[in-house]
Amino acid sequence: MIQGGGCVRVEGEVRPMEILAVIGISAIVLCLITVVFCFFMLFRNDWVFKQRQRLLDENFFEYSKYWSYEKMLQKFYIWDVEKMRDA
Repeated sequence: MIQGGGCVRVEGEVRPMEILAVIGISAIVLCLITVVFCFFMLFRNDWVFKQRQRLLDENFFEYSKYWSYEKMLQKFYIWDVEKMRDA
């Protein structure tokens, strides 16, 4: 038993408030990760738009050989535009 602050607590006992605190902190961390991912995807959206505009301006006839906008956006781990070309 641990005494202190006017209360007695048995070691290993988990209070409901501690559980709620852990759940709350976990929810905040999850929200922050989600916000960071959303901002990353906004940046990716802008990058894909600019790259497709550049490809369209440079060579209209080659433009159709590249992936669709949705596929370019979803494959967020590929940053080289030349790898986004259909065979």
